[in-house]
Amino acid sequence: MKLKYLYPIMLSILAAPAVVTAVTIKASISTGLGYDSNAYHSPGSPYTDYSLAVPAIVTPKEQSGFFIPLAIDASLNQDLSQSWMLKGVYSFDGSKYIDSKLENADAYDHILHLGVQDTLTNTNLRSSHIYAGLRMQDHQQTYADRDTGGEKTTSSITNPKNISDLYSYTATGMELGYDYKQKQSWDVDVSYRQENRDFATPPPVSSPEQDHTYTKLGATFGYEMGTNWRAEFDVAKAKRDYDFRHAHDLDGGYSTVVLTYDFTDFGITIKQDVNQKLKMSYGYATIARTDNNVGYNDYDLSEFTLGARYDFTDWLSLKGKLVAWQQDYPNAWNFDCDPTAGGSTCPANTGYKTVDGTTLNVRANIARSKDQDWWLDMELVTNNNTDDRYNYDRNVLMAGATWKF
Repeated sequence: MKLKYLYPIMLSILAAPAVVTAVTIKASISTGLGYDSNAYHSPGSPYTDYSLAVPAIVTPKEQSGFFIPLAIDASLNQDLSQSWMLKGVYSFDGSKYIDSKLENADAYDHILHLGVQDTLTNTNLRSSHIYAGLRMQDHQQTYADRDTGGEKTTSSITNPKNISDLYSYTATGMELGYDYKQKQSWDVDVSYRQENRDFATPPPVSSPEQDHTYTKLGATFGYEMGTNWRAEFDVAKAKRDYDFRHAHDLDGGYSTVVLTYDFTDFGITIKQDVNQKLKMSYGYATIARTDNNVGYNDYDLSEFTLGARYDFTDWLSLKGKLVAWQQDYPNAWNFDCDPTAGGSTCPANTGYKTVDGTTLNVRANIARSKDQDWWLDMELVTNNNTDDRYNYDRNVLMAGATWKF
């Protein structure tokens, strides 16, 4: 793992004036009970799997059940001087399914941010800060067969390998940030992130190996358009540079070229305070991914978002968010099966892959006190994929409470 970039961060922390003052600690815990109608994102009807050497009809099994959601957030701020501050943020987000047949749907994330912030400007009219820190993450999930819920294995008939931890990883890296706010006018936030992601399954067992370096440079510009309107513009460039994973050729098979993905993101969000009770938001975003080899896994994604919040009283609120998207792969075949190749087993109308869908999330929140909330959350997901292996619907309902400390 390359750690040279960590040295300037550590030097910045050590160079900060060591005048220790009061520490501010905040934390919250959310938990409850949830029901998932399709824990493994299984297709809703039988399909013919043309990715197999001998195509076969697959009958998926949608599996539903209850789970326990858990989210923990904690932050620590400690002044080191008039301008320098030590900042730490920890978060945990996970789900534990109660039924043993759904244990492969369990997943969780630990994320820790630790760094220093220097206040450059802080007046009645403007403020600005710079930040440098470390980011560490532990992501655990089981790579499960969508059709059965069992642990995923390689496709070898004679000697299949278990690759159920293919997508579990630890990440260590750095974060840099700068923000400037002209109060009641405009603001800008620039961030840079670089990390090494070390996946659990080493080569050659993995199919394919996922280790890579992730980098992202992004900026958000906000502008206050009067007292009731605000516009936010987001732009970002990101890269996933894989250590071992090979890119696809245009026929859907693997090449000898090691894969790199480049991402270009753009988004705009308009926020409106309709009145004292109702707030609305309207958003549009695009993501373009480029495959560095021959572009097999290129895609263009467009996303529309509509959000609303209504405060019935000072203790009862309702939030809703509807997201609709379309994702086009101009070069990737459904089932990774090229119907024009000699000896191809997939039909001529297999075609290129496209995805569209919607996600509707609604949350009702009851503020029992300044330290406790009760909530009810509903999420409805529709995912329409021309590759039938990934075509599914899923509904999730949760109820629980949040305690703040």
